[in-house]
Amino acid sequence: MGISEANHKRELMAEIIAKRAAFEQLAEAGFAEQININLVHGLDIEFFLQHKNHTLKPISEYGYFFGDCYQNVDCDKCGTRLHCILPEDHDGPCKSKEHDK
Repeated sequence: MGISEANHKRELMAEIIAKRAAFEQLAEAGFAEQININLVHGLDIEFFLQHKNHTLKPISEYGYFFGDCYQNVDCDKCGTRLHCILPEDHDGPCKSKEHDK
């Protein structure tokens, strides 16, 4: 997400995403190289410009989005083990994204 070494910092990542407009403005004004928010290696504010109209969500060190169920689901077609993409605490069975198999 443009935040390096932010594992286990879910709340911090969510707060930074909530303030993304300010980071976009700073990057647009050319302050990217001068800004270093101490998260071990810093924050790449140009990331927010590159992904200006994208939905951003915090992601874990294991590659899943916080707020997703992420339980294992076996593909009905090939048996590949995938992860549930529904929200945490969803009703009904888990669902994985489609894949090419």
